Amino acid sequence: MQCLESYPSTFENEIITLRSKGYEPVFAKDIPEIINGNQKPEKKPVVLTMDDGYKDFYTNALPVIIRQKALDSGYVEVGSHIVHHTSLTNVSSKNAEYEIKESKRMLEEMFNTKVLPFAYPYGRSDKAIQCQVPRFSRTLSAYFSLN
Repeated sequence: MQCLESYPSTFENEIITLRSKGYEPVFAKDIPEIINGNQKPEKKPVVLTMDDGYKDFYTNALPVIIRQKALDSGYVEVGSHIVHHTSLTNVSSKNAEYEIKESKRMLEEMFNTKVLPFAYPYGRSDKAIQCQVPRFSRTLSAYFSLN
């Protein structure tokens, strides 16, 4: 089993290294515009993602983000992942719609902000799921197919 843990000191060193090498954080939603040449970042773009909203994001990662002024940059964005963290390819269309829509609704209510980014649980999807997601959220692949 692969360890998903990253120690705060390691994470902070990674942020410092990225900055020293000329990278700047951007929103995932901005990547298509950057690739298409419609948006020109001043530095090299990088997207940092934290998956699943575990408690250690709050206790370990958020203090690093605050110390490194990432919050001040405006580049902290909330994305949706579904409610019960099951593979959407293993549930009915009705359950998949609920998972996608309810996760987005809960996060928007909790953070009082529009939630567009969406990540497929386990990276799994099929054509039916890929047709449902753009009705509520946006994946990077959906950004490309919609432009």
